[in-house]
Amino acid sequence: MPLQRLNYSKRRGNNIDKTIELGVALESIFLHKCSDRDQLSYRFRLHGALFLGNSKHKRLEIFNFLKGFYRLRSDAVHSGGLKKRKSENHKEMIDKAIRLCQQSIIKIINMGKFPDWDELTLGTD
Repeated sequence: MPLQRLNYSKRRGNNIDKTIELGVALESIFLHKCSDRDQLSYRFRLHGALFLGNSKHKRLEIFNFLKGFYRLRSDAVHSGGLKKRKSENHKEMIDKAIRLCQQSIIKIINMGKFPDWDELTLGTD
């Protein structure tokens, strides 16, 4: 599903539809097999940061970006529009979300499976 939704997002004509499709793609990756629905926004950005970030600085950057993108996606889904917040460029956010989604899909393909989110979150010995 993530690859299909990523492709849909690239073909959409407006940023609202692109954002919704990308949100579905990224949620299907970062919330894969999360049975507990509490704190979805937090888990979404935590899983993304841990999965893609290779340093504390990079994880924090991804964590903060995904927080903003999740809010943008929520705006699109719940209001049918994208609220303009200062220092937010919707096109840049969408382009970065596309890159993160592509990186995630490639990493999952190379791993041959989705990550075990509990193991990734808690670390391994």
